[in-house]
Amino acid sequence: MSTRVARAQAAWVEGDESNGAARDYLLPGLALMLVVGGLALTATTLLLRRDRRAWVASAAAGLAIIGFESVEVLAIGSPAGLARNLQVFYFALGAALAALAVWYRLLGQDT
Repeated sequence: MSTRVARAQAAWVEGDESNGAARDYLLPGLALMLVVGGLALTATTLLLRRDRRAWVASAAAGLAIIGFESVEVLAIGSPAGLARNLQVFYFALGAALAALAVWYRLLGQDT
């Protein structure tokens, strides 16, 4: 089974001419790094500085994760197995991050 998975993943990376940009990982990778990673880094920096805007950046990072995973599901689907499990995990992680940030703000802990 692992040989079959390895061959399928190698085919994805090599690309499929009929799918064009759908098999190109550059743009999604850049979006993940710059948007999601950038927001997470900003939130971490603001939290370490105890900045009052940290909750906004944290909530935005959580929503960015949810958005990225939603676009991923729309673009490539949700194949059964590890890929689906990771999509569910990261969607839940983004939701938890956003909810905790808002909860933190509602408790008034941002002062």
